[in-house]
Amino acid sequence: MLSSSNAKKPKEIFVLNGFFIGCGDPVWNAVVRGLISKGYAFDYISGVKSQIKGIEFGDNTIFHDYLDGVRGIRPEGFEFSEWALDAEILEKYQDAEIACLDVSDRMDKGYSFSYQERLRLYLSVLGFWLFMVDRYKPKFIIFPQTPHQVIDLALYHVAKKNDIKTFMILPIVALKMMLPISEIEHPTKDVAQTYQGYLDSPDAKCSISSYHAEYLQRHKGVYQNAMPEYLKQRLDKEGPENISTSLYFWNKVIEFKQYSHYLGVVFSSIIAKVHWAKSFIFGNPPANYLKRPDEPLEKSYISGFEYNIYKLRARWYKERLKKQYNIFVSDLDVNKNYIYIPLQYQPERTSSPEGGRYSNQLLMIKLVSSLLPKNWEIVVKENPSQLLPNTVHGERGRYSYYYSDLIDIPHVRVVSLDTSQFELIDNCCAVATLTGTTGWEACVRGKPVMAFGYAWYSGCEGVFRVNNRSECKAAINEIVGGVKLDQKKVRFFLSALEHHSFEGYPNVKISAGASGGIKNNTANILEMLEVFLTSVGKNK
Repeated sequence: MLSSSNAKKPKEIFVLNGFFIGCGDPVWNAVVRGLISKGYAFDYISGVKSQIKGIEFGDNTIFHDYLDGVRGIRPEGFEFSEWALDAEILEKYQDAEIACLDVSDRMDKGYSFSYQERLRLYLSVLGFWLFMVDRYKPKFIIFPQTPHQVIDLALYHVAKKNDIKTFMILPIVALKMMLPISEIEHPTKDVAQTYQGYLDSPDAKCSISSYHAEYLQRHKGVYQNAMPEYLKQRLDKEGPENISTSLYFWNKVIEFKQYSHYLGVVFSSIIAKVHWAKSFIFGNPPANYLKRPDEPLEKSYISGFEYNIYKLRARWYKERLKKQYNIFVSDLDVNKNYIYIPLQYQPERTSSPEGGRYSNQLLMIKLVSSLLPKNWEIVVKENPSQLLPNTVHGERGRYSYYYSDLIDIPHVRVVSLDTSQFELIDNCCAVATLTGTTGWEACVRGKPVMAFGYAWYSGCEGVFRVNNRSECKAAINEIVGGVKLDQKKVRFFLSALEHHSFEGYPNVKISAGASGGIKNNTANILEMLEVFLTSVGKNK
C-alpha cells in the first residue's frame, strides 16, 4: 500500500503501512524530512499545510491538513464512504467519547460548542478513523505528542481497540527531556522496570547527569531559582499582572500623549496606533479552530476582528474570575495539617487526556475531602497561568462560578496566588495532583504525592497512584501515619528516567532552555522513532 518516498536515492526503502498524525511544527518538519531521506513512507500523514514546505510524501500517501482534521473536514481529493455506527460500536468506544467531548473545550470560544455539536464532531471523526483503519490496516501510528484533539485522540482509542502499535513523545518539560511512550495510561512502564532493577540490586549505583544533579540542588532551595522556564516566560511576557482590560485597551489608544511635546514622536505614535487599529479590525487571525455559535465547525472561520474582540473579552472574563478567586482567599495556617492541591492549567494536554477521568479537578478535591480526618485541611492554589491576561485557552478552563463550587467543598482553604510554591509544599503533609510538576517538586523536597492522573513520575518513591476511593483512602492513611521518603530512591527513579529518555523537546513552544538546537533535537527524535519502527518490522 505504501509508496516509496521521493527523497534522493535512499539506500533502502522501508515500506511500512502506518499513519503519522500531527506533523507541522518546525521540529517535526525536520523529523519527517529525516524519515523520508531514510526511505520511510506512510499511508496517511497530517500536518499544517502552511508549515509543510518542500516535503514530498509519495504519490500514494494521503496528506490531510491537520487544522482541517480538527474541524472534521476530510482530506482533499479523498474518496470516503461514511462508516455507519451502531450501539455496539458506541459502547465499545465510550471512553473515547468521554475523552473527546472533554478536549473539545479548546474549540469553544464562549458557550458556542454545545454537547450535541461536540458529539456530532466526535461521531464524524470516529467513523472516519474506523473506515481508514479498515481500509489501510496500519501496523503503527505515530503521534508527535500525547494526542489531545478530537482528531488524534479518537484515533488513539481506535488503535488501542484494534491492537495497533502507537508511538508518542511525552515531554517532561521540567527536566528538559522527552520520554517515548506507547500508552497514555501507562507512561512509565519501561522506566518502572529499570527502577525496580536498581532497587533490587544491592550494588546498584545511582548515576544522573550533571544538569539533573544541579536541578535537584536548585529544587531544594528557594522557588525563585527553581521556577520552570515556561512559567518565567509567561510571567515576563504578561508584564504587570494587575493591568485591567479597559486600561490595556485605552493605553494602546492614548499612550502617545505622554510624548505630546515631541512633535515627531506624536506623529510616529499616531501612525503606529492607526496601523494597530487597522490590524485589529482588518487583520487576519492566527491559525485557530474556534467555533462560532450556530455554525457547523467545519464552516466556522472567525475573522481577525472577531478574534481580537474575543481575546479582549477573554481578558475581561479572566479579570472577573481573578476577582472572584480573591474573594475566597485566606491566609495559610502552617499549624494545621493539610494536603496541598495546586490546580492545573486547563484546557491542556497534562489535564486532559493525561488527567483521565479526574480532568474535572473538583472530583479529585471532593474525593480527598471525603476521606480526610476532621481537623485536616485541603489548601488549594490556582495555577498562576490560568488567569494571566494573554495565556491561550485559560478562559475556557473555568466556568464563572467555579471558585464558589470549590470553596463549598468541606476542608478547603484557598490561598493567594502570591503564596510561595515551596512554602506550601514544605508545610504540607502531602501533595495531590493530576500530573502536575508540583508532584515531582514535592518528591524532591521529601513530601508524599497522590497522583490522580497518568503522571510521568508515577512509580517514583513516595508517589501513590490513585484511581478510586479505596486507593485514595489507603494513600491518606499512609500520609496520616507519617510516611517518609527515601531521597536515594528518588534519585534512582530519576536515573531510570534518564535511561529511557532523550534530551530535547517535541515542539518549539516548549523549547526554552534545551541545549543542542533543532539539529540535535531532530537526531534524538529520529533515533527514538527508528527504534520504534524497527520493533514494528521492516519489509524491504
